[in-house]
Amino acid sequence: GARAARARLALQALVSSSEHQGNVPGEGCIEARVATDQRVECGCIGGDHVDGGGHARHSLATPEPRFRHSRRSRQAERHATGGAGRVPQGQVHTTDSVVALDPSGLPLYAPAKDTSNGMLSESKTLKNTFWFDIPPFAPAGTYKIQIKLHDGVKNTDAEFDPLFTVEAPPLPAFEHLEVRDFHLSLTQGGPAANPLVLESGGTVYLSGKIGGMQFREDRPDVQVSLVVTGPKGDKIFERPNFLVINDSHPYHPPTFFMSINGNLNIPAGFAKGAYSEKYTVTDHIANATANYEFKFQVR
Repeated sequence: GARAARARLALQALVSSSEHQGNVPGEGCIEARVATDQRVECGCIGGDHVDGGGHARHSLATPEPRFRHSRRSRQAERHATGGAGRVPQGQVHTTDSVVALDPSGLPLYAPAKDTSNGMLSESKTLKNTFWFDIPPFAPAGTYKIQIKLHDGVKNTDAEFDPLFTVEAPPLPAFEHLEVRDFHLSLTQGGPAANPLVLESGGTVYLSGKIGGMQFREDRPDVQVSLVVTGPKGDKIFERPNFLVINDSHPYHPPTFFMSINGNLNIPAGFAKGAYSEKYTVTDHIANATANYEFKFQVR
């Protein structure tokens, strides 16, 4: 089934004026509460569930709570609250940095940073919200959300690292350039049709997952070409740049792949017989090539 999830992280910096200090944990300390509030998105394949993590109150020295959720079309919300120490006359100046790290310690995205300034009363709260997608090629395992806070008024720093677990079937790493689950179908996103037969004319749909490419400065350089030959072996269609893959992907673990989709329209009146689609996948960085051929019939 489709693998996807989204986690939303909200940081709340609780501050009190110098006239009311009873709720402040102490100079140089951070009071952190981490809770999870999950909801299920519709339209996913499969019936797996999302396990919630509960509520915890802790200092920086205590273990962080753990959360679990599936990679299958799920969303999760994560909330963290930090007490920013005694703030003279209700002034607040905080900066924060948030980044999600996979089980190998690789960042999924560049750190999200934010700065908050202003006057607050005892009951006021600063809330900064960050969200990130867990890509479908992210491996299963325990992830960490690294949260760094700086209190500019007290000139103190704190860090805490709530954890969550992605549960999903294992994804084998790509050892070389290849397209997995490469197939033709009669409908977009449909099951493989083998043999694929068109009555007079129609559309042939292509889908697969390409991986194993190399990167240069976080960009692949992959080209997919297509040649279609007719019943007599003559070339009836050719497109050297049928697909070009060169977008930036800062997070590309060994399990990284890109879903590819395409279609070929066959007009009514085409000669009856067997046709061939030949795809050549070229990684210009690795100087590697993979070839695939599919056949379909026109009746």
